[in-house]
Amino acid sequence: MHRGCNVSVVFAILLYPVLYKSNRTECKTTILVPDAGGLLVESATFSLAVKEAQAKAADFFKQAKSKGERINRPSCIDDLLKLTAYKGWSAAWIEMAGTACAEETEQAPLTRSAAASSR
Repeated sequence: MHRGCNVSVVFAILLYPVLYKSNRTECKTTILVPDAGGLLVESATFSLAVKEAQAKAADFFKQAKSKGERINRPSCIDDLLKLTAYKGWSAAWIEMAGTACAEETEQAPLTRSAAASSR
């Protein structure tokens, strides 16, 4: 133990809402992360799209923070489901985890919403 060194590490997980749509005919999944500047990711599988969306969203938040920009609270998932341009898309959350000391955002698993789907 170091004397005179009082270090507290705060670990937080933020859930950022996403909209996603899988196209089985074209074998692709598209994920939209509105809170990350409208980030749109397409990949061959759902799991690859999730990993790519998490990595790109983490980069977006890291760059914004390094520029001194304020990172807003995550949007309400119910508001996303009302976006008319994305009718028929499903909603989920990306868990963005990080430590306050490092002030970095890291990837964490996606949590699917069982009942969230736009009409």
